Amino acid sequence: MQVDLFDNGAGTGSRPAWQVIEAARRRYLTGLLVLETTPPTHVYLRDGQVYFAERTTDGGLGVRLLVEGVITREQMHKATLQVSGVEHLGRMFERDETIDREAVELCVELMTDDVLTHVADTEVAAWKMKMYQRHPSGLDRWLPTRVEVITHLVDTPAAADPEAEVTPAPAPRPRPQLAPPPITAEVKMPPPVDPTPTAPMPRPMMDPTPVAMPSMELPVVGLPSSEVPVVDPAAAAPRPFVPEETDVVEHHEAAVDPDPTPVAPDATPIGLAPAAMDALMSGSIKDEVADAVRRALASIDH
Repeated sequence: MQVDLFDNGAGTGSRPAWQVIEAARRRYLTGLLVLETTPPTHVYLRDGQVYFAERTTDGGLGVRLLVEGVITREQMHKATLQVSGVEHLGRMFERDETIDREAVELCVELMTDDVLTHVADTEVAAWKMKMYQRHPSGLDRWLPTRVEVITHLVDTPAAADPEAEVTPAPAPRPRPQLAPPPITAEVKMPPPVDPTPTAPMPRPMMDPTPVAMPSMELPVVGLPSSEVPVVDPAAAAPRPFVPEETDVVEHHEAAVDPDPTPVAPDATPIGLAPAAMDALMSGSIKDEVADAVRRALASIDH
């Protein structure tokens, strides 16, 4: 099967063998690439990966492995399957676990490298690609089921295909340089701060000297000066809080001050009720005292 390995369609003409092999690899082909060399060279690929190369004059793979000494005759006999007169080695490692797989794979790689380096610079007048044809020994079964494709960059396009027309890439457009806008406004800096700490202002001191309070006279409205009762300062002292229920006095009982203040012999003794004494400690002392005196006089008359 003739496969166009080059984009320009020039499938004829003499080319180095490495260019033909690389063209098949770049297209990720699977099958047998036959190069018309002396003797003819067979290059086996899978998904663009060359896994084996040999000349038509080389012997069978099993015999070559036996000659190289990587397997013994007993191992070869146990690992080989005869199918249609062909020695199939695809299940070699499953059939005989004593075979050193790394040694066998390395031997196959060295065989492949020897063939490729020998025919790389050989001029090839013709080639043929047989798609999906495998090596008869089943060698491709040794490969992993997943093939990793590794790409690389070439230095020049001519290295990949010398006859390909090279179109230079357009030069990149220069990017405009953005300059910052000029500063026209004058920036005023704040005045420098004096680092020297200032002493705090002293607080005004309170004069501890006690202030004498003026004596407060309690005028009594409607009573002559001779009948104004004298209030004992001890009786005006604060008393403990008494519930409102205890302040109720029966009308038939006279309110008697427990600490009566002595008066003149000819004067009628006047007592203040506890409610009157409590009223003396309120905010409106003048009015409350006058009212208490009137209530006391009224109780005496009755």
